[in-house]
This record gives sequence, structure tokens and C-alpha cells, in this order.
Amino acid sequence: MDWKDPEQVREYNRIAKSVWRTDPENRKKEIEAGATWRRNNPDKVKAGKKKWHDANFEADNARTLAWRKEHPGYMNAWYAAHPGKMCEKNARRAAAKAGVSHVPYTVAEIYERDKGVCGLCHKRVAKKCVTIDHVLPLSLGGDDAPYNVQIAHLMCNSRKYNTARFPQNLRLAM
Repeated sequence: MDWKDPEQVREYNRIAKSVWRTDPENRKKEIEAGATWRRNNPDKVKAGKKKWHDANFEADNARTLAWRKEHPGYMNAWYAAHPGKMCEKNARRAAAKAGVSHVPYTVAEIYERDKGVCGLCHKRVAKKCVTIDHVLPLSLGGDDAPYNVQIAHLMCNSRKYNTARFPQNLRLAM
């Protein structure tokens, strides 16, 4: 073998790697090394995924759409089985888009804390009609956190829109 010929060296390495990988112990070591590298370099992993996605956007999109067409009920079943996951994802995305911090909370926690009373009209709110109102809206720089949310009727929350309405005697701890 001519070690100066890049084609022969490449072929030798390909064969050696395939033989090395057939041993389960070596394969296990390789997988563990890759997982360790990914844990230690999350920014490089994220950049690599973004680079790949940008280069393969059309094909990736087509593959996703084809899979969804083949499995029509899967996503609906997943959403039904994990209702809080999508709410949490949407809340994180909205907070990131507004450039504010996000502290996880659930509607049930806020409902219990507020004792089922609308923070805007101070009337009772049925559990099935609850919406989350940001006291200081995300668009005005308010955080998406339990200390900045209250429950509200859908109509009350819609009427308030993105204004910050405070009673005159209310003092916010900032």
C-alpha cells in the first residue's frame, strides 16, 4: 500500500473503521464519546443543526410533511396526551420573542392561587373559561412568570388588550 496516495489511505481508513465498528464494545465506546462531546459542546451542536437545516430546508420540510400525511392522527393524539407541553412551549416562545424572562407555571396553579376570581372584574371564573392575563403585558416588557400573571375571563382579558391597568392603590414590587 502506498501511504502517500490519499485515495488508498481513505479506503484503508474506511475499511478499518467499518471493522472497528462491528465490535459492540467499540461501538458502545464511540456512542458514549459522541454523547460526551455533544454534552460538552452544546453551542457547536446547535450551530451544526442550524447549518444542516439551512442547507436542507426544502428536503427536511418535505420529509416532515410526508410523515405527517402518513400518520394523520399521531400529532392530535400526542397533543391530547400532553396538553401542558404545548402550552409551555408556546409560553417560552412568546417570552423569547418579546425578549423577557419565562418562569414555568400552570394555569391550575394560578387558578388556585387567585381562588378562581378574575383579576380584572373580581368576579368568579369557571375553570373551563379561564385565560391567563399578564398584569404588565409581554409587549410592554412584563415577564412571563407567576408574579406577573392572573386569571381573567376571556372578555375581560380581550378588553384589556395590551395595556397595564393597575388600581391606584396597587404597588408592584419590582
